[in-house]
Amino acid sequence: MGDSIRFNHADSGETSVDNGTTALSDALVIGAINLTSKRNVETHQLEYATDSQGLEIIAEKSDLAANFLTNSVRSIGVLLANVDAKEIEYEINSISWLIVGLSELALTMDAAKSDIEHAIKEVGNE
Repeated sequence: MGDSIRFNHADSGETSVDNGTTALSDALVIGAINLTSKRNVETHQLEYATDSQGLEIIAEKSDLAANFLTNSVRSIGVLLANVDAKEIEYEINSISWLIVGLSELALTMDAAKSDIEHAIKEVGNE
């Protein structure tokens, strides 16, 4: 098991990070932190259920995941460009939807990273 960060919504008040060996191993943690954010009605800034250290870690994890996904989509594209189309004609629909899904997830990770980095800057400006 990896390190832990503060996460107010967990029973123990913490959740684990570094859950595996790929940049996607912490996707559920990134999603949990992102989906439980709330907009402060007075400042209009997003607030997260973790501390500054947790935000820094999740921003880094989001960046790594977005880059991993983007590179994965590129790699699939290279494979598709170099394979005989007849060899994969029955799988092309599934492969296409995989590319769409990975691309959407990459965009979501990148947006989460941007929102969290903005929140980190706002905390630093207070």
